[in-house]
Amino acid sequence: MEADADQLVKGHLDAKRSGTVCGRSKIYEREMLDGFLGIGGCLLETETGQKFVCDFQRHWTMMTDRISERDQREVICSCGLHLCDSHQGGELKLHAQVQDRGCQPWQSLLNQIADARKRRSEVFAPFEHMQLDDKEMIITLPAEIGQLAEVKTLVLYGSNLSSLPPEIGQMESLKEFDPYTSYQLHWFPYEITRCKKLASSRVSTRALYGNRKFRPPFPLLTGNPFVSSVTRCSVCERRSDRLDQYWISLRVGTDVLPLLAHVCSAACLERMPKVADGSAVRPHRGGIGS
Repeated sequence: MEADADQLVKGHLDAKRSGTVCGRSKIYEREMLDGFLGIGGCLLETETGQKFVCDFQRHWTMMTDRISERDQREVICSCGLHLCDSHQGGELKLHAQVQDRGCQPWQSLLNQIADARKRRSEVFAPFEHMQLDDKEMIITLPAEIGQLAEVKTLVLYGSNLSSLPPEIGQMESLKEFDPYTSYQLHWFPYEITRCKKLASSRVSTRALYGNRKFRPPFPLLTGNPFVSSVTRCSVCERRSDRLDQYWISLRVGTDVLPLLAHVCSAACLERMPKVADGSAVRPHRGGIGS
């Protein structure tokens, strides 16, 4: 029996809503299968008892009957990045969404940060009990995240984040960083390298710019910069009216991460550390071939 997976998910699943895949298909989760085929997945069940697996590689596979080849669709992010196949050519674009700082979920997130700071919490998992509709409205974290100087474990599992603020570098006690299955999070701020105690990370590496598996290019920063309110150099931390953006790949925790740096001068550019093995030789501006 053949089935249309998209219709099954959208119209007939009777399970708990839990997340999105790059803003395209809502995943109705019954049981998370971390590590399924090495990249995680969901065991899904319809109202009629049909079970199948979303594994983000073959996209949909029936557990009782296989879906036909025409229904096995690639998962492609809205920025053009392929999560399950080699890059097909063409420039990638940085996510251009703007965070709504007046929405209720944002205010709730600020309250969570304030509460964690007051309690001197060592673990911060802001999306753990957040409803799907609320979670989808959060695409970055507040700068106040830097106030959580005693947090040792930051859990951003299954978020809809597409960027993180540089203030994450102020989390001086951070040891474990888990943004796993945050499939729109393709890069990280250079300032995360200031978390000197960070030793363990769990990242969906196939969603990263420049990842070794599929080698997607970095978005070209010339004429296409990441729009931010950053006013300090990522290297020397001085305020500057002129900051140029560069990509660099460095080991952070247990992963090699693509980092975006705001640099104020040629001297600061020279001070940046040696890049990770197998990455671009020097900090670069992105584009095809990067």
